[in-house]
Amino acid sequence: MRTQPTQSIAVKKSSLASPQEKHKLISRPPPRSYIFTDFQTATEKGVSVAAEYAAAARRRGCAFIPVVLTCGEVENERRMRWPKRLGLVEAGMGMLVDTDVLKRFRRRRELYRFQGSEQLVLDVTDITPAQAAEKIMQHINLVTGVMV
Repeated sequence: MRTQPTQSIAVKKSSLASPQEKHKLISRPPPRSYIFTDFQTATEKGVSVAAEYAAAARRRGCAFIPVVLTCGEVENERRMRWPKRLGLVEAGMGMLVDTDVLKRFRRRRELYRFQGSEQLVLDVTDITPAQAAEKIMQHINLVTGVMV
């Protein structure tokens, strides 16, 4: 049985938000929690951008729980071409759909990973989105001690 969260959770895909909108969201004080979907490379710029998320959580007094989703290359390419994703791109949402760019990126760039025991690394190659969400929620419950 799940208890009701003590805070509401607002989901905002950061890759769809403008830089100004991201700043407004991460500058707000609690009680809302935000989930940003983003990735950065382990370059100087990527590390700097990633650090902004952690700093925003500290300023707001929020838990910062990085979740890294990994996926096999073949499955990753297949998911990039899902009709729903392509529809979002057609609607003007900024998402990568070029599988050649994905292949080059996967081979040349190392993704930035936060340090710390709160981070969850989850391979989603062979699980459904609902299963991945459940595993993420279990991790959040474990880290925060709050059933959400």
